[in-house]
Amino acid sequence: MPLRPANQRSDFRGYGWSTTDEPTRVSFLTGSARGEMAQTPLGHVELTAPASGEVTIVVRPESLRFDANAEGPAEIVSSQFHGSHYRLLCRTEAGLIEVETGTH
Repeated sequence: MPLRPANQRSDFRGYGWSTTDEPTRVSFLTGSARGEMAQTPLGHVELTAPASGEVTIVVRPESLRFDANAEGPAEIVSSQFHGSHYRLLCRTEAGLIEVETGTH
């Protein structure tokens, strides 16, 4: 899913709504944009509008995809079952990131 470059506003509290209508934490990733791509500690992110220079990208837990890989750049530090999905807390180069993943 392409992401729009974000300006972090002082009144933004870091909460959004998940697809399950539960309050959820969002993560802020810093990156370097060039055109319609930004390089972040989690890899390349496609942007919806061209940008250049330093950017902050807001990422919702359900927007991330998790690929199990023992050599990967993230470590699962906790897992919670929420019926239709799991909420994973992952330690990454960008800090702690929440990932929501389906049960299938």
